[in-house]
Amino acid sequence: MMERFLLAHGAGQAGDRLLDDCLNQLGDIPPEANFGFLYLSDHLADAAEPLLDRLKLTTGITAWVGTQFGFGLVVPDFWTGLLGALVISIVSFLLSTLFRDDDRPRRN
Repeated sequence: MMERFLLAHGAGQAGDRLLDDCLNQLGDIPPEANFGFLYLSDHLADAAEPLLDRLKLTTGITAWVGTQFGFGLVVPDFWTGLLGALVISIVSFLLSTLFRDDDRPRRN
């Protein structure tokens, strides 16, 4: 089990430079690290796939979850981030259920 949650943050640079900065902040990735969160602003939407591919290759972590927001989401620790992700998921589900477009075909 990992002793602490690794995190890094970058802003105001091009995608590759941001990723270099974040990887430097993370330092050595412990072998037990097996899951990552990635949050990108809409400014990096076009670079998301190459950045994720590079993260997987560089860190050895293949399981990543995240999204692209028009705003930044900063959390102080893992549990706060997990709670925030759960709240966002529940609110999203409720809103999509309440405001469903009935003309849209439903999946079976």
